[in-house]
Amino acid sequence: MPRPRSEPAWQVARSSLRVQPDHYDALVLQGGGCRCFFTLGFLETAGSALSGLRQIAAVSAATAMACAHLIDSHRHALGIFARLVRQNRRNFHVEKLLRGENPMPHYGLYRQALLEAFSDEAFARLRAAPTRLRVVVSRVPSRSLAVAVGLGAWFVWRKQPPPLLQVNVIEAHELTSAHELADAVLASSAFPPFTPVPRRADHLLIDGGAVAPVPHQALDPEQAQRPLFILTRPEPVWPMPAGSHYIAPETELDVATWDYSSESALRRVYEAGLRQGEHFIRAPRVWLYP
Repeated sequence: MPRPRSEPAWQVARSSLRVQPDHYDALVLQGGGCRCFFTLGFLETAGSALSGLRQIAAVSAATAMACAHLIDSHRHALGIFARLVRQNRRNFHVEKLLRGENPMPHYGLYRQALLEAFSDEAFARLRAAPTRLRVVVSRVPSRSLAVAVGLGAWFVWRKQPPPLLQVNVIEAHELTSAHELADAVLASSAFPPFTPVPRRADHLLIDGGAVAPVPHQALDPEQAQRPLFILTRPEPVWPMPAGSHYIAPETELDVATWDYSSESALRRVYEAGLRQGEHFIRAPRVWLYP
């Protein structure tokens, strides 16, 4: 995968295009942790107009938002996570560290939210949905946690997908239980030290965003010729196919990726997505990637 463009994205001339929302047959959802609540808000208001979707390719926290969309549970999902965040005042708990426990609350809160949202009935609705969800994970060709951590650090430091990582796709419709779906979402978001790293027979899995930050590679080309990209930054940071259509926040979203301590920040990001979706319904217009 090529490196991100070196020039600041906001200095690149942009053009836009007026479209009909039912033109699109797929969505590509960028990750971004808590910024992905923008995507959830956008899909709540604009999702019904995107009536031609056959696939969604999602990565990291965007996979959870895609699930909430497919089971038509946008506000319920927000409410679950907001309640848990309201009860969590800090992103690092010294008292847990002193007890020899993980001081980061992220994994526990994330997993609890997913299991509450993914009831058996909700999982059945997702499997019955006509839109296929393709969850992206990064396959580490090793069972060494040190290798996984090193590759994740490479991504953060170099701002480019590291060598050795491979794109793996989990078809949500082929999973057999709500617990398997939650595990797939957690695997797509796995990033030490915030979350554990899932182990498989001969390899580990980490955040799919480390290998495919904007996961268009996960689309099945036989069923996805006209994707719409939903970004969580105002401008593209990672390369996309030339001529791609995308939606993005108007300004930088005021929340950190792993900030699980501010309910108000989550709601502001979600409301920004609602407004963007409402604007898209009134005057459907997308940005064009050069």
